[in-house]
Amino acid sequence: MSKKPGPNKENFNKTGEKFLTIARQEFIEHGYLNASTERIVKKSGMARGSLYYHYGNKEGMFRAVYKAVIAETAKRIEKQLKEIDDPKEALKAGCRLFFLECERPDVHVIMLSEGIAHIPYQDRLDLLEGNLLLILRNLVNGVYENEMYQEFDPAIFLTFIYGIVAECGRSFEYFSRQGSLQERISAYSQNLSVLLDKLA
Repeated sequence: MSKKPGPNKENFNKTGEKFLTIARQEFIEHGYLNASTERIVKKSGMARGSLYYHYGNKEGMFRAVYKAVIAETAKRIEKQLKEIDDPKEALKAGCRLFFLECERPDVHVIMLSEGIAHIPYQDRLDLLEGNLLLILRNLVNGVYENEMYQEFDPAIFLTFIYGIVAECGRSFEYFSRQGSLQERISAYSQNLSVLLDKLA
């Protein structure tokens, strides 16, 4: 029988979550370079040493926030994909759902902008592997099992699709100044759907 976490463990977890919540907003508002651990500590009402004990430094805290954002994003997407049986429609829906997620400031700023600038490529892949990339890989495997896109290497096809949706997501900040973000997301989704149909 496993031992229940004691008060110290519960307090430790609560402190860590409080820092993460405050840090997420700090990184969204100020970006990685201008984010201040001093502001985070002040807003938390806790000791600076507690922040360093949990996360080591600003980089460790940012990675923890990045990891939380991608895990939450994956969970929301995966939940909605469970209702779709057709493999190609599921792949299209997965891309569309990702575009919709990019409306969220934490996804757009932390995952797609600041994360790319401040977390090395291989480290990002490692963090994405257990969630968003796993979902996309399962979607790609689903279409291959139904004998679609057979002329493509599955790993390369996965890279193509992830590259498209990630770059489109990063572009929303620029294009949102030129019109409705919702219209842009709809246009991207429709165009990617047409592309997938033509490639199948």
